[in-house]
Amino acid sequence: MTEEIIKFSQWLEVNGYAQSTRQGYIHRVEDFLSFVQGDGNIDQEKLQGYFLEIKNKFKSKTINCYRDAIGTYLKFKGSELKVPKRFKEEKRIQDTITFEEFEHLVDWDIPEKFQFPEKIIAILDLMLKSGLRKSEVCGLKRENIDLQKLQGKVFRPKCNDWHIFFFDDKTCYRLKVYFFIEPEEKNAFNIGRGGINHIFARLKDCFSGKNLTPHVMRHSLATKLLEDGVNLRYIQEILGHENISSTERYTKVNIQSLQEKYLEVMNNPKKKEKDKDKK
Repeated sequence: MTEEIIKFSQWLEVNGYAQSTRQGYIHRVEDFLSFVQGDGNIDQEKLQGYFLEIKNKFKSKTINCYRDAIGTYLKFKGSELKVPKRFKEEKRIQDTITFEEFEHLVDWDIPEKFQFPEKIIAILDLMLKSGLRKSEVCGLKRENIDLQKLQGKVFRPKCNDWHIFFFDDKTCYRLKVYFFIEPEEKNAFNIGRGGINHIFARLKDCFSGKNLTPHVMRHSLATKLLEDGVNLRYIQEILGHENISSTERYTKVNIQSLQEKYLEVMNNPKKKEKDKDKK
């Protein structure tokens, strides 16, 4: 790692970028600097040439990741060069799991696949009910979880503030069971990102046609809250989104649920008659 990249990494850390984001940015900026042969003579032509080069290699989503990384690097350098506009990404309906599907995991799959199921259940239940990200679970301390109030707090460097999260009675019980069995050492769950990735990798074959990831838990909570009529502004606060637009995407992707509601109305004769009587 060059001195320039070390300074860039430090700048990212000081400005609140998460470790995973810093790692991704550094990897992409190193590739960019290698293409332009150093960092002392970057001009608009070289910048454009780099994006033409990667345009034939990657999908739009990946190119946008490079764009964000290089744009941040240019900001760090105080450069007035402009990165290209964001590439239009193909929108994909994200996978979700229902709370009923999760309870099936708890009753059958997790005890079968793991020697310490109480720990796995506690971690996944909290992720599903609170919407915490993988990095936030790894940074969580038990002193910041209030089992009596059914809430906790986690510090978010990007916002430079504490985020309050909630959970229900069932989650509380599962946390108590796990906490009684294993004392806290590294963090609340004594686990790192690799450990959480391992959990999801072991459970992937439990859902045919679904790509089970840590973010699916967060997305599933948002979808359930929306389906149950929770105000979008409340969902924004529960998930800790800085911008309401991040929350609004959940209103656009749940096509299956929308169709089910539609068919429920169209195929329900009693409801049709009630609606006719009201008229």
